[in-house]
Amino acid sequence: MGEDRDMTARASADERAKLFKVREALLNLHKELLNVERKRYEHNVGPVANEFEFFRLVTTDPSFAWIGPMTTLIVQIDEKVASKEPITAGEVETLYAETRSLLASAGENQFKSEYTQLLQENPGLVMKHSAVMQALPPVERPS
Repeated sequence: MGEDRDMTARASADERAKLFKVREALLNLHKELLNVERKRYEHNVGPVANEFEFFRLVTTDPSFAWIGPMTTLIVQIDEKVASKEPITAGEVETLYAETRSLLASAGENQFKSEYTQLLQENPGLVMKHSAVMQALPPVERPS
């Protein structure tokens, strides 16, 4: 996006398509995170009986709460895309910034701490992380 782009204008079809690719990559990363966390949970607590029990754990158990910020981000993207109001170029850029901040910021919080640890332990997670970062458009630096 160029600096002269009107951020209040409706996002182009290309911008929406790129956002969808980021969303898909985030969903794949989210699924992998849940799988890794499930294995860790089962190792520490015991087997999860079925998918219904797993869903209950994901939504209520503190062991999975740290994944919440990623879940929230995916829901925000889905809500913007599904809205009757057209998504703007500025909203797309904001979602990209939130994605970068969540996954690649230098800040420290529970999500970042757990995520960084799991990235160090799971090459498959690194690949999913990389796919998200590659789907994001490059950050434009002021000249």
